[in-house]
Amino acid sequence: MPKNQLTIVGAFTVLATVFAVYSWAVLGTGPKPDEGSGFVVIESEKQHLVTSEMLAATEKVARTTAPAFRAEATDGKTYDLAELTRKGPVVLAFIKEGCPCSIESQPYFNRLFEAYGAKVPFFGVIDGPVNRAGKWGRVNHAAFPILSDVDLTIIHDYKAESSAYLALVSQGGTIEKLWPGYSVEMLNEVSARLAKFAGMDVQPIDTTGAPQGEMLTGCPF
Repeated sequence: MPKNQLTIVGAFTVLATVFAVYSWAVLGTGPKPDEGSGFVVIESEKQHLVTSEMLAATEKVARTTAPAFRAEATDGKTYDLAELTRKGPVVLAFIKEGCPCSIESQPYFNRLFEAYGAKVPFFGVIDGPVNRAGKWGRVNHAAFPILSDVDLTIIHDYKAESSAYLALVSQGGTIEKLWPGYSVEMLNEVSARLAKFAGMDVQPIDTTGAPQGEMLTGCPF
């Protein structure tokens, strides 16, 4: 192949690789690039481990009054926390648009919803407008509505420092617990608490692939 053609082919290869990395890391679409692509996304798992400081901060939030909110969701409805918690507990999953950790944790939160969502409503809370929240939900197969929190009011009020935080708000509007990330142990704990609130037997949750021992958290807001 002539040298100029090789140069063009090489340029297109680089552009395609860069686009693939951007699509995965920023847009949340497409497969995760690996070493075979010639372009490796370096993302240290240690950077996403939940710290003792994060755990201490979430402990302070537990058993406090849940901050009120009224927000538009991807199902076209507007939800008010007071109305929701008048009927029973609510789960809030915090999502950062473009964060790979939000994408990786979503299937586990979907499984919790599938097990208990008939009795305990679930909502995502994302740092973006409703149209982009809807796109994120479709691309990542979110099983429950996602609330738009463009100015991060809900996120900051609930002390969610990064994505993959999960809040359980009890009936009457008290934060039962705030988890700063996810792990096998955390998912099982959430399952047990939801079963108690729902008056159900604990349901088996597939935690295959979830971190064990230490919780992983997402990208900071």
